[in-house]
Amino acid sequence: MATPPFENTRLKPGEWPDQSSLEEKLEALTRNIEDLYGKFPISSENLQLSNNGNVRSNEKLRIVQGVFNTAGEIREGSGFSLTATGVGTVTVTFSPAFFQIPSVVCMPGETAAPLAVKNFETATTKSAAKFVLFNTTTGAATAGVINLIAIGLRS
Repeated sequence: MATPPFENTRLKPGEWPDQSSLEEKLEALTRNIEDLYGKFPISSENLQLSNNGNVRSNEKLRIVQGVFNTAGEIREGSGFSLTATGVGTVTVTFSPAFFQIPSVVCMPGETAAPLAVKNFETATTKSAAKFVLFNTTTGAATAGVINLIAIGLRS
C-alpha cells in the first residue's frame, strides 16, 4: 500500500487532507490512536468513516444504560433488571443477554459522600454483573444510587 502524503502529520479534529481515500484516512487515524494508546486493531473492514470525519463501527453493538439504587429500584433505563443482594450490593441482569461479556462502567450518583462502585469482575457474564457501592473513607458498603453503562455485541 502506498504511503499517504501526510505520513508524518497528525490529525486535528474535523481536518482531513484533500483527496484522501478511506484507507488513507484510517491509516492516519490509526497512527493517532497508536500515539495515544499503543497498537489497536483498526481497519476499513471494521470501521466506516463519513465525509465529515466521524468514525462508526460496523459491529452490532448494544448499549444498556440506567440509573438505579442499591435497594433494587430502577430510576431510568431499560434492558435490565435488578436484584438487591446485600447492603449496597446489587446484581444487574441484562435482558436479553449480550453475545459476549460486555464492557461495564458504573459510578455513584447523587451524593456528597466520598463513594465508589466496585464491579465484581469475576461475576460479570454475558447476562449479569454485580456491583457494590461503598464509602471510600470507611470502606463500608452503603445504600445509594449507581449510574450504569454496558456496551457489548448484540446476541
